[in-house]
Amino acid sequence: MARPWRLRHKLVFGVALVLVSIGLLIGGAALGLTSYIEAGQLTDHKLHQMKVIFVLRDQIYLMASGNPRNRQEETTLILTHQREAEDALKYYRQTLKTTEPYRYRDPDEGEGERHAIKRIEDALVTLKKAVTSPGISVSATGDQRVIDDPPVRKAYNELLAESLYLFTIISTDIQNSFE
Repeated sequence: MARPWRLRHKLVFGVALVLVSIGLLIGGAALGLTSYIEAGQLTDHKLHQMKVIFVLRDQIYLMASGNPRNRQEETTLILTHQREAEDALKYYRQTLKTTEPYRYRDPDEGEGERHAIKRIEDALVTLKKAVTSPGISVSATGDQRVIDDPPVRKAYNELLAESLYLFTIISTDIQNSFE
């Protein structure tokens, strides 16, 4: 027949259970805290990326804005903002490289951003070719804007859509980091 536990053994066992419970609570709290900190760091990096994308988007919007006096001035305006957009895109690419340690926290590991950058680069090249093409049409009165020429408008709309898509990718990554 088994001997009953002495009071001392029961007390030591109870203290051990309490200590294990406290240890598990501390471990869970630490795990939750590290997860929260990592999500916050990812969000900080994504917000910085968003700021760069805002600059890119603004340069794209500025291509079609303004009130140029003639087609040559508008062509210069578009090409100037196109170069500024390329510079913003280069800076964004560098930003992605500096945030490489946080890539594993990105839901798609930065793959969507890299594809979007490639498509934006292609759209910028297409826009430049369309603007500098000698065959852009001029209306009979000569007052049609360069941005309204069909090949230029098509390239501009593609560029605008791709920049908005990149912004959507980053917004979605931030939202998914907290789920």
